This record gives sequence, structure tokens and C-alpha cells, in this order.
Amino acid sequence: KSTGFALIYDTLDFAKKFEPRYRLARQGVVEPKKVARKQRKDRKNRMKKVRGTKKAAVKDSKKK
Repeated sequence: KSTGFALIYDTLDFAKKFEPRYRLARQGVVEPKKVARKQRKDRKNRMKKVRGTKKAAVKDSKKK
């Protein structure tokens, strides 16, 4: 016995409006963001230094 789950939209515009970007990228609708490996690692290590909701602030912060 198999089970499954699917999200079906009437138009591509509705899908773009409601779906998360990672799912759209997986389906080939939008291009995934190209972030350098070094930047990803730096962000990960900065986030490891803080706890809880402060991680969001560290993740979104830009170096000046």
C-alpha cells in the first residue's frame, strides 16, 4: 500500500505566490540562489555562535 501527498495549483502564478522558493527551484520554475561555498560556511559558523531567535538576525545581517 502506498500513500502520497501533492500540492496542485490552478496556474503557475498561484504556485509562485504560495510555494516556498526551494520547492520552486526543485521543480525548475525559478533558479536557485548561487551562494559561494565560503559564504555559506561563514554564515553557518556565525549562526553556531548564537542561540534561539538571534540566529535569524545573524543570518540576515550583511557585512559592511
